Amino acid sequence: MRILFATRRLATSMAAIQSRTSSIPPASERRLTTPTQVVWFRNNLRLDDNLVLLAAQKQAASAGEALLPVFCFDPAWFGNEDDSSSSGPRTAPLFTSEKTSSLRATFLIESVHDLRQGLRAIGSDLLIAYGAPADVIGSLGATAVHYQAEVTAEELKAERAVGRAGKKRGPSSSSFQTYAHWDGTMYHRDDLPQGCEPSAMPLTFTPWRNKVEKRAEVRAPLPPPKSLQPLPPNTELDALQSPHCSTAFMPTLDDLGFTGPAPVQDPKGVLHFAGGEAAARERLQGWMFDRDNLKVYFETRNGMLGPDYSTKFAPWLALGCLSPRRIYAECKRYESSTGIVNKSTYWVAFELVWRDFFRFMCAKVGDELFNVEGPVPRREAIWRDPRRDPDAAAAAAAWREGRTGMPLVDANMRELAATGFMSNRGRQNVASFLVLDLQLDWRVGAEHFEALLLDYDVCSNWGNW
Repeated sequence: MRILFATRRLATSMAAIQSRTSSIPPASERRLTTPTQVVWFRNNLRLDDNLVLLAAQKQAASAGEALLPVFCFDPAWFGNEDDSSSSGPRTAPLFTSEKTSSLRATFLIESVHDLRQGLRAIGSDLLIAYGAPADVIGSLGATAVHYQAEVTAEELKAERAVGRAGKKRGPSSSSFQTYAHWDGTMYHRDDLPQGCEPSAMPLTFTPWRNKVEKRAEVRAPLPPPKSLQPLPPNTELDALQSPHCSTAFMPTLDDLGFTGPAPVQDPKGVLHFAGGEAAARERLQGWMFDRDNLKVYFETRNGMLGPDYSTKFAPWLALGCLSPRRIYAECKRYESSTGIVNKSTYWVAFELVWRDFFRFMCAKVGDELFNVEGPVPRREAIWRDPRRDPDAAAAAAAWREGRTGMPLVDANMRELAATGFMSNRGRQNVASFLVLDLQLDWRVGAEHFEALLLDYDVCSNWGNW
């Protein structure tokens, strides 16, 4: 079976890289003069229940300052290392040539576009740039930056770089402030019971989950803001504009370094995934209420064909287009409105607890997550290295391309390549085959999933592997 879209390869010429970065004016030409706080959107591309946005709005309003939402398409995400100042331990893939596929990049572009539309609807806007966050945000001369706190190497390095750049280039090194707000989990970090916080938590799920569910409460989701603090004056915003940094800019795949024909999700896929908060909320309402799938979820969740056997919320959760607390609240609303309370109505929340566990676990183990031994080494494991073993390299290529000769494995791998999605049961099967049958370094699989999955989330992906 032939994969039905052409994978777009990354441009590698220095000329192409320089043409993109040279369009960002020097810091001296881009500085804001109106006191302005920045809200740096990362994996929280929504207005609903966005703790970072609400905190930034509250603080900017209290200080009487402007509020400028910003999103940066970091070149490091796309493997363009020479034009990024925020690369980290995972920036250069060990085993593959891509860091992000064009399908995943397209889903991201759609999600950022939807966020900008949402901000414009409440009288604000979104400054969008192709560039390392430290270069873009640091050059603005803002008084403060607010962002969602992350827990893994590349993301933490980007945060530190933004902080250094802001202090170096801001109005004064002493006045510039960075605010890392916790968000992205169903249970807030501050609400975890003693012994369940990252520093003290066990690395086994069930004891952690039992204690958390018994002693912690899920916070109610907060509504989206109806308005935000004003943007900086148009004259100052106009001075920031450049071909790849403006409120009007939205990158094409070519801007991000891809070449070749545009990708298309295979129409035979289980669902067409459109990026953005609007599509996420439509999926939530449609799956849970309109088509009434929640009540039987426990029985259907391990399916492999069709749009509704599982929630398929994961792509939107990964980019923060959908809040896990909103999903939990909707499950409770479903139970209240229908009177149906069963294992299925609980199981969506159970899976969100798993997602939380991986995020807090990553905060605990740090870079151990990316070592071949992992945070919990497996005795007598055999990890063949495709970089040094030609037979392992051939086996890894066959696995990626869906030509191992094992029909179930190959079908799932081809589905992933053609659509950016694979069922949970499919993931378990292909991962087991890679590790136990082919005896390959498990990071071959983790990196391939990182490149192709629309729902790629560093903690859930690497943690599950």
